Amino acid sequence: DALWEIDLKTRRLWWSEGAKPLFGHSPGELEIGLEDWYDGIHPDDVDSVHAKFETFMRSGDPDWIDEYRFRRADGTYVYIQDRGRKFFDEGGKPVLVAGAMVDITGRKQAEEAMRESEENARRQLAYVEAIYPTAPVGLCFLDTEQRFLSINKHLAEINGKTVEEHLGRTVRE
Repeated sequence: DALWEIDLKTRRLWWSEGAKPLFGHSPGELEIGLEDWYDGIHPDDVDSVHAKFETFMRSGDPDWIDEYRFRRADGTYVYIQDRGRKFFDEGGKPVLVAGAMVDITGRKQAEEAMRESEENARRQLAYVEAIYPTAPVGLCFLDTEQRFLSINKHLAEINGKTVEEHLGRTVRE
């Protein structure tokens, strides 16, 4: 995790030692202005992050959270979850925002792999469903308890029953 603070008077950004393993920058390299932080956000994410963060800064809401890609020293991007909290002076004016960035790249990659797997399964199911009713072989879908969820007409005929007589029954029945 990389901890950070923004001094709202100077709009300067400070980073903890956690920035080195996360981004490949030493903290001294990252003591930059708020606008420089925006420059490190992936071009596809920057408008959304900028709008959400500036809305947060104008609001009375003390907490902010977002997910986006941030540029590493080698030019690659890491997915991060970023959260911050405002701190106020005695008069109720925000003077500091502090937060933490957490690497969520592994989670994002797993989510993408899951989406691709689900899409592949949907394509395969669509193919099966297209040939299912007229297949020259008996086909069926079973639940985890081996109950017929669906059965094609050919298999029903092989079993000497109607499609409806199979539905909800187990294979053993």
